[in-house]
Amino acid sequence: MIKIRALSSNVRLLTNLKKHEKYSKYELFKFLLLTMDNLKKLSKFFAMSESKTLSGNIAAHTWKTLRDRAFSKKVAAELLAGHDQFEEAMESWHMACELIIKSALVKHGCTPKADHDLQKLVNKRYKGKKLILNSIRSNANAIKAFSAVQTAWNVNMRYNGYNYKAIEIEDFLNSYEVLFLWIENNLMS
Repeated sequence: MIKIRALSSNVRLLTNLKKHEKYSKYELFKFLLLTMDNLKKLSKFFAMSESKTLSGNIAAHTWKTLRDRAFSKKVAAELLAGHDQFEEAMESWHMACELIIKSALVKHGCTPKADHDLQKLVNKRYKGKKLILNSIRSNANAIKAFSAVQTAWNVNMRYNGYNYKAIEIEDFLNSYEVLFLWIENNLMS
């Protein structure tokens, strides 16, 4: 089930890439091989059987599994941005940040709900404290990055369409990367 979902997602990405004639068959094939290679590597890290789905039951995941999935989404976002697929890159960066936040929460003993809203996730209380939000507030770069990404992307944008200017997209992509790396370096070590 895991591989099927991930592969169908990547087939969608390949379809989007194929729409642009500037990509050779070789580049598309290389992307597909990279995707399949990453799936093989990631499957080694999954702590659950492949018959279980990855969505929904966050408690069934280890923090390492969530972290590995976050890095997979990060790689996809970087690849998509490098191929001028900015909306898909923002979606992948959002998922990467969502998963790294969930990983940090699980690592510190908290069970986050299945939610895509970064604001709700960072406000999750554990032992009376907002672990992630308080950590973000301790760093000016993290505050700035989180403020930017709160409005960058949401699930409904897939259906409503994107209305961004090129400079906004670049700022959002940079902010997602700053937030992701800050959480990884400060809450996951």
